Amino acid sequence: MATKPSTAGPRRTGLTDDDVDRYFRALAGAVDRAVPIGPHGGVRTFLTRERLRTAVWIHQVYRHPLSSAVFARPTGPVVLAARRSHSAALARRLEGVGWPAFVPHTTGCAIAATAVLWGVTEDAVTSCPRPPCEQVVTDVWGVMRASLSPGPRATGPLPFVRARGAW
Repeated sequence: MATKPSTAGPRRTGLTDDDVDRYFRALAGAVDRAVPIGPHGGVRTFLTRERLRTAVWIHQVYRHPLSSAVFARPTGPVVLAARRSHSAALARRLEGVGWPAFVPHTTGCAIAATAVLWGVTEDAVTSCPRPPCEQVVTDVWGVMRASLSPGPRATGPLPFVRARGAW
């Protein structure tokens, strides 16, 4: 399905850096309220919690009236700072998992997962017509999960088990 970019170009948005900063702070706050982190968050596994956080983030972006304008802007320092903060928070949550069978490079995995989340969501909210929100959640989570939970450690020279035919 071919999509067309929205007509809300960066010069037509009228958003300031403060507006964008408030947007991303509100977005992060909504996700934290919906899926709290900690032992009383009601979610048993790391991947389940991250799937819920991803879904809430995408749903909030879809619902927010400024999303198209925010994601249509050129990537500036405020957006980069928000993206780095998002990656750093995900890396901290990854480090807290402590899976003995998994040895991900937490910073790299978090950056890759965040890039997928932001890139696919940006494409979706700036497209006309927008793809269904749940389809975006499913697409994003499929790739994020693969980057957040690499295969078990191999005993040979490779640090991760590769799928047959992957090379």
